[in-house]
Amino acid sequence: MTSELARHGAVLLRAPGQTVEAFTSLTDQLMDAVVHEATGTTDREPIEGNTTIATVNRGDDAIPLHREAAMYPGSPGLLAFYCERPAETGGETTICDGIELLSRLDPSIRTFVIEETLVWLLRAPGPRWKAGLNMSSVEHAKSALPAIQAALPSWQSFSAEFEGDTMHAVFRTKAVAPSQFTGQPAFGSTLLAHRYRAPGEFNALNLVKLQLEDGSTYPEHVLTILQETAESLAIEIAWRPGDIVIVDNTRFMHGRRAYSDPARRILLRMGHLKAELRAAAVAN
Repeated sequence: MTSELARHGAVLLRAPGQTVEAFTSLTDQLMDAVVHEATGTTDREPIEGNTTIATVNRGDDAIPLHREAAMYPGSPGLLAFYCERPAETGGETTICDGIELLSRLDPSIRTFVIEETLVWLLRAPGPRWKAGLNMSSVEHAKSALPAIQAALPSWQSFSAEFEGDTMHAVFRTKAVAPSQFTGQPAFGSTLLAHRYRAPGEFNALNLVKLQLEDGSTYPEHVLTILQETAESLAIEIAWRPGDIVIVDNTRFMHGRRAYSDPARRILLRMGHLKAELRAAAVAN
């Protein structure tokens, strides 16, 4: 499977009767799983006995294409989705190849998107940053900040201060970064979700602000071009029970179509591709 993922960026495994246990076993083999920062909040519900597997974002609104956790350090390399029950209508997951998107942009827009630094200003209540950083206290987090910064790639930086149990952080990153298998640059960001999804009960957009390095906002005409190009390339996954989809989060963005069926249930597990699998895939 890793070779197919390296080649295509996303893989759909469709076999009737695939269970959550099979999904867990498969993803155990593929990744070192991490806990989503929103697990246990109003956004996501963990499954019993495994906090690394949770429901996708609650709510029934459409979610624009985005790279998972791109506003935070340590964004996962892999996403794995499992369909327990699809919506009666709507609710398709969308995916978009960030390498292809970048190639479709006019040269001047592409240069701007590649070169500009995104500055995410984050306000994270205790439960969010503790889950996302896998830490239990402010003291633990403060002592770990130098190691977090040291582990980041050269185009990223992270700093944080605390006000009681609330973290106020600044994360600098790029909207374009090398994909993990080929090193090709891919557009992958939360820019579109931040701009085009309204803050609500089931997301934390009210906790996040975005600016460029000079303090200005991201140009609206560039956002429009990115949104239109991404949507033109979007592939819809019409879920069936038992479907498993594995996505290279360093290459593909994902989103969701709106729906109105409260019984829809899609699970997400995310993490980092096991080092030995990455080495084998790159060698091939």
